[in-house]
Amino acid sequence: MSRRLRPAARGCGVLAIVAAAIGIPTFGTSPVITLLLAGLLLESATAWLLRSDQPELVVIAGWLGGLALSAAGFALSGGPRLYLLPMFAYPMVLIAVLLPSRVVAAATLVTVLVMVGLAFALDGPSVKSFSPTLLYPIVTVLVTTLAGALAREKDVVSRRSALFDDLTGLLNRAALAARAGELAHQTLARTEHVAVLVADVDHFKSINDRHGHARGDAVLAAVAGRMSGVLAGGSLYRLGGEEFVALLPGATRAEAQTQAERIREAVRASPVAGVAVSVSVGVALSTPPGFSFEAVFEAADEALYRAKREGRDRVCLAEQAQTVVAMRSRPSAQRRRPEPPGPDRRPRRASDETELAHSVTEEHGANGGWLVRDRHERAQLVAIAQRSQLLGLLLIYPCALAAVLAAVPAFGWWIPVLPTVGATVLVAVVATLPRIRRPERALAAAWVFAEVCAAGGWLVAHRSVGHSMLVALPALGLLVASFSSAFRPQVVAVGAVISGLLMIAVAYAYDAAIAVPAPGIVATPLAVMITVAVVGSTLGRSTVDHLGAGVVDGLTGMLNRSALRTRTAELESTAVDVSQITLIVGDLDQLKQINDASGHAAGDAVLQEVSRRVRRELRTFDTVYRIGGDEFVALLTSIDEDAAVVAERLRTAVRESPIGDAAVTVSLGVAVTEPGEPFCYSTLFARADGALYQAKRTGRDRVCLAGRPAGAAAELAV
Repeated sequence: MSRRLRPAARGCGVLAIVAAAIGIPTFGTSPVITLLLAGLLLESATAWLLRSDQPELVVIAGWLGGLALSAAGFALSGGPRLYLLPMFAYPMVLIAVLLPSRVVAAATLVTVLVMVGLAFALDGPSVKSFSPTLLYPIVTVLVTTLAGALAREKDVVSRRSALFDDLTGLLNRAALAARAGELAHQTLARTEHVAVLVADVDHFKSINDRHGHARGDAVLAAVAGRMSGVLAGGSLYRLGGEEFVALLPGATRAEAQTQAERIREAVRASPVAGVAVSVSVGVALSTPPGFSFEAVFEAADEALYRAKREGRDRVCLAEQAQTVVAMRSRPSAQRRRPEPPGPDRRPRRASDETELAHSVTEEHGANGGWLVRDRHERAQLVAIAQRSQLLGLLLIYPCALAAVLAAVPAFGWWIPVLPTVGATVLVAVVATLPRIRRPERALAAAWVFAEVCAAGGWLVAHRSVGHSMLVALPALGLLVASFSSAFRPQVVAVGAVISGLLMIAVAYAYDAAIAVPAPGIVATPLAVMITVAVVGSTLGRSTVDHLGAGVVDGLTGMLNRSALRTRTAELESTAVDVSQITLIVGDLDQLKQINDASGHAAGDAVLQEVSRRVRRELRTFDTVYRIGGDEFVALLTSIDEDAAVVAERLRTAVRESPIGDAAVTVSLGVAVTEPGEPFCYSTLFARADGALYQAKRTGRDRVCLAGRPAGAAAELAV
């Protein structure tokens, strides 16, 4: 996240310095100097953070330095320094988006105490005579901190869903690609080896065929647990299906072999779910300096299939690390690898995962537009808006109300009327967002309405002698802080422009006598508001990217188990409105043989092409999910044609032409809800899965339709 925020942080730092420079005639040069020092501190801390083994300590040190510099700039400035209190939001934004909530809560308390102490120590009479001069900046810091913490929490959840396999709990392909890239960078000038272990569950296809997917899933989860339980000094990833990869930085050949043997022995120690299970493992080491995951993986993959040819349930080492590069261009005589379609395969980078997620979310996320691009952004918007409302009701709104009421003696009882109307409408709209077809439109309209109402409070307020309304300017940017992570960047930019124009209009319309000679009073809250908008938008984009990756299978582009679980839960709660639901379970007939004969690269190419053919045959709003190595589920609602006809079309599309050198076919089981039958995914899946294995037992490459709940599956002739 620090890498992603670095460009935005630099731009916001420049903006803060410009705002401070505008205020030199009013506050002196101290704020400019301290912000320059804070920028240098932030740049140094970021560089140190990327190399540190304890980055959280670096972030805390950076926050403490930023807090100290903010306090120094405030104390050394001249003029009406209380208008500079919003500066304390800068270091809080840094810590809020990078550290857990418990640390942020402590830091917020410390920051507020520092603000209160400095305000009373340096300008106590002003605070005592008009408390909003302190209350409004405190509310600004609280809201920006809460908004940052909320965005961080959402991003962490989405990152976890994007990087972890839903079935086994292991890291997935996206995490493997990121880690491989890190190791490639770290070993450029090093002499240590990196070992790659490729493990494959023996006879897994027969386990699935004999016992069903549920038993196969239990086997994979147990195998993953046993492997991770004995692996030391490395990371374990699920590559796909029944294949796993371990990366062991700094391991010697003997250490890598020992780890592989421990994995093999742990898996075969006892039956899993009543099934005897074993794994074959291939091991290869990089040749220093540097580390090419693609090359070392291919060597380990060669060793794995040598282990399988020699009887399975064994460990084989790649013969010579020096031959790895040659192996990439000269296929083994014993195992010919067909060239995958398109460009040469390479390890998928994290950016590739993001691009794939974008392409698939665009395909499956219909009804997007300028406000949101797809359904994942729409879900992000609703979740953040409702969470922001909850936090607002608990903390932000009471603080804001206290600040407004504190201004009533000076500006009159009409001042809270319009802001209260705007806040009430916004709360009502947010509460109904899940039931609105296009929630982004309703929220955007309510957001703008609340902004205008907040500024309009001053239209009905009378002027005060001796007190300036400019202390409330930071409050006009609070809604930008709350919703910047929910909307797309261009929407946030429009919202920031609206808030900024309202700030300027209010300042110069009602207190021109103060604002004109002291533009720094207006520039400081503007810079804080824009900074929070930029940081929040950056976090929001990160969350959406990972949400997309978290529901998309990184290899095939199909949706994954996590997306399936969410969709079935939705259908189970709303199935009364759906006339019919069809479940098609598919299983490729030859993938295991292709993997064994031609390697994982050829098998991956087959899966990718099959996915493309299957998705091509379905409607825009139909969804297909990869639930295992070569198994997928299509979930169709309210189709106008016979379910068996749809399944037959999928079967024909898969077998229409060879993929590479392989003739590929698929067996399919179909189950349909009966009229009036409530949708239950587990029940419908069991029926479709039973029909699938009926198809496999009767010759493969065919479709079987499950009968009524008490009946048998009906085979469709091929």
